[in-house]
Amino acid sequence: MCDVSMAQNCLNAQSNCLDPPCEAVHAARHRLCGSGSVVTDAGGGDMDDVMRRLGAVETDISGMKADISAMKGDISGIKAVIPHLATKADLSDMRAAIIQWIVATTIAAAGLAFAIAKFVH
Repeated sequence: MCDVSMAQNCLNAQSNCLDPPCEAVHAARHRLCGSGSVVTDAGGGDMDDVMRRLGAVETDISGMKADISAMKGDISGIKAVIPHLATKADLSDMRAAIIQWIVATTIAAAGLAFAIAKFVH
């Protein structure tokens, strides 16, 4: 519930503050106070609206809990795979081994070609 002094503080503080986080706080206060309207009576709030909004928040939070539990499963799967992934050193060693294999295969193929050519002539 917002009274006149709270609404006035909202408007005064919002006009004096240029810091973005401060502006966000003032905007939230302004939403609580209402957009331009000020409620002055102490007993006249719309409780049905508050309960509806609270129900929506509870529904959203239960959805978030389900999403978080699903993400926890995904994260544990990723944690299990990470130790088995190749490191830079592993990749460097593999690259050197592949280059050696290609050079040796080329030399062997050339030697085989020369041997076949020698037997054919």
